[in-house]
Amino acid sequence: PHRRDAPCPVQARCGGCPWMPFDLAEQRRWKRRLVEDALGRIAGLGDLKVDELVVGKSSLGYRNRIELTLGHDAAGRPVIGMHEGWGRGLVDVEACLVQHDDANAVLATVRELLLDGPEHESRFRTDDPYRLVIRRSWAGGQIVVAIRETAGPFPEFDDLADEIRTRHPEV
Repeated sequence: PHRRDAPCPVQARCGGCPWMPFDLAEQRRWKRRLVEDALGRIAGLGDLKVDELVVGKSSLGYRNRIELTLGHDAAGRPVIGMHEGWGRGLVDVEACLVQHDDANAVLATVRELLLDGPEHESRFRTDDPYRLVIRRSWAGGQIVVAIRETAGPFPEFDDLADEIRTRHPEV
């Protein structure tokens, strides 16, 4: 009875927000219950009650960090996305609804620079995917963009970094 249509078009496939199909009150109730269980049963603190959750202004746009994979979807197309369940590939994520708008703007730039044009194929190796991390500071609004490497430097990283900083001075 507490289910709703998730506001995110890829939520059912990406796995990034498993609570999103529940209405907000039910999400908060279950999260509080999990904390009570962890403290009571797992930490051995007995039967205790946790205060109501302190909630932000919005149920969307509240995250300050996202980590995506640069790889291929199930059809073999280069994407920047989240891992679809059970090894079926990546779900392309154009924007994340729970990520801050400024970080989504940087993601859009990275997507444009890496997915547009014929040269993108050399950057996406299925055997060695890269991880894209975008983190926005709530205190000052600065954004950190990192590409974690698994087997070697990311191709043309310096040029990519320069272009991102040109378009987004907060990076």
